[in-house]
Amino acid sequence: MWISEAWGPAVPYGPIDHEDGNQNHGYMRIKGDAVGAQRIPEAMGWPELEQFLDSLNTDASPIESVGCEKAFFPVTSQGEITVSLGAYIDVIFSDAVLNERPENILLLASHLLPAVEGCEKWWGNVSMVLQPMRLIPGASAPWGLMLHISRAGDACAESINICPDKG
Repeated sequence: MWISEAWGPAVPYGPIDHEDGNQNHGYMRIKGDAVGAQRIPEAMGWPELEQFLDSLNTDASPIESVGCEKAFFPVTSQGEITVSLGAYIDVIFSDAVLNERPENILLLASHLLPAVEGCEKWWGNVSMVLQPMRLIPGASAPWGLMLHISRAGDACAESINICPDKG
């Protein structure tokens, strides 16, 4: 867990073309849409991410995702490891005012940490980043939580399975 001085996204935001040719397709609100993650291009091909996004964004959940992205990177210097996954998910409270107090975001992080405990033994890593957000409608000086995920493997499919023993 760490605090970033870099600003998180303004919500909503439009498409972003990256220098490497990849594109983030922009903010897509899926709160309350039981299969909304299936419409997010950045989540396609990663059923575990789709499932996680769908569970974050249920009507009953007090939180929602406001951005995500994933990319695979070749690895050439680590023996059997040939690919690394890098991904992030930006999370906020659906009640915009709750995002004004960073301690609320830290409390959220403390409840998420047990879900990723032990993942490092599978060469997986989940960092949680408290970040100031540029804009969340209905909140002044908002904060958000970025979940930063990385995992190495010998194939893209292996690197996606962050914690094999957690399912």
